[in-house]
Amino acid sequence: MSAINRNTGLTEVDSAFARIEGREKWAIPWLESDWHYGLGTIQLHAGRMRRDASDALEYGCTGLMGLHWRTDILGPNISALAQAAWDQSWNTLSSSDKPRSLPVDDFYADWAQANFGLKEAGAIFTAIDGGNLQKAVQDGCPTGSLSPDKTPWDSLAPQFAFVNEFGKLRQQVQGAGNLSRFDYWLNMFKYHMALSQTRCSMGAKNPDDALKNWTVAYTSLLATVNTPGGLGMVVNMEVHPDWGPAVAGAVGKPFTKKYLGNPRIIVTPVRSVAAKGEELTIKIIALDKQPVKSVSIKFRPLGGKWQDLPAVHMTSAVFKAVLPSATEDFEYQVIAETSTGIKLNWPATAPEMNQTVIVME
Repeated sequence: MSAINRNTGLTEVDSAFARIEGREKWAIPWLESDWHYGLGTIQLHAGRMRRDASDALEYGCTGLMGLHWRTDILGPNISALAQAAWDQSWNTLSSSDKPRSLPVDDFYADWAQANFGLKEAGAIFTAIDGGNLQKAVQDGCPTGSLSPDKTPWDSLAPQFAFVNEFGKLRQQVQGAGNLSRFDYWLNMFKYHMALSQTRCSMGAKNPDDALKNWTVAYTSLLATVNTPGGLGMVVNMEVHPDWGPAVAGAVGKPFTKKYLGNPRIIVTPVRSVAAKGEELTIKIIALDKQPVKSVSIKFRPLGGKWQDLPAVHMTSAVFKAVLPSATEDFEYQVIAETSTGIKLNWPATAPEMNQTVIVME
């Protein structure tokens, strides 16, 4: 027997699980709520995941799984649910005494240390977890809407002070991997704030500000895309009638088609496992203001010699490379050269730490 939490996750795990006997019972909490917060924005619910996991344990559930659409942006929620399936030493209250979102100070301190090498950053995530993050969109399934907001931005701005507060920590982050993960969240926070600013500009009927804020939101989001779910958020901005088209109507002129962000490489989906004999296809997007000169892949068996493989240009900034038949565990990195001669590497930790792929029978 299994059940998804009602009200797209706002309601707790159903207590009826406690009355079911003689069969396995699986609770299925929502890692994100499409109707209430929108799949186009940030949803931090580590505290809610702890509550759902503790209830599932109290009701005698056999298993626990999370329901979701996106991946990277749900990192904290997924980690909190996964850890709670193994350890609930923090769980000291009965379900009748628990708030919908449980304390997560310890969780985020550990999560921030693991992701950024900076424990202090966890306090910012703790402060905006569990519904404490100011919504950037109006409720609605599946992604909410960017309806005009007549609230003056100055009155909303204090709710987004955490964005600058988080940005000030950047200079303390050390290591390419830590910095890449930190910048993901910094750009995601900027995107979230810019969506709210766009709505306020539309509400104030200020088309110039609406265009400026929308451009910041779009550019910031493109800086975070690492997964198909991230690409889905970009598509949502462009085609959902209550997003891009709605903003375009308020602005009264078309958006630029030019890429305005920093040069970067996107590989999606990222595979860490391949079947024996599989010819792994690497899909690459090399973004820059001008078309890149070249994209290539270096790969080798673990501990072996590097081999070079040029990527084939497919369309626009999209490239593809097909690796030879996999016979043993290997690693690879992607290298691109921009029109101005800048060398880009993926992953961010390459060439010291590359993408590892385990070959399975």
